[in-house]
Amino acid sequence: MTIEQQDYEHLSRILDSYVLRNDERRLRFVYSELVQIAKLRNTSLETVTRETANAVREQADNPDIKEFIRRRMIPVRKTLVGLLLEMAIDFSGITDKRH
Repeated sequence: MTIEQQDYEHLSRILDSYVLRNDERRLRFVYSELVQIAKLRNTSLETVTRETANAVREQADNPDIKEFIRRRMIPVRKTLVGLLLEMAIDFSGITDKRH
């Protein structure tokens, strides 16, 4: 499987994470997928998280996307934004328990 295919698989799993009703489980799952993407792309976790959050936001705001799908992206986007906030806190000197 190529790097692009692997990247796509991880991103697809993130988008499908809306099925995880428990916010903490979704957070851990999304975090682990983002780590894999960062390794594949050889870039920072923060960059990958920010890019993914922006892509999810664009799709959620796209009026051409069916309402059913747009609603499913809301918890995924909240999870990504939460991770970005945690990273900002970590950067300021507070440690993250997942590391």
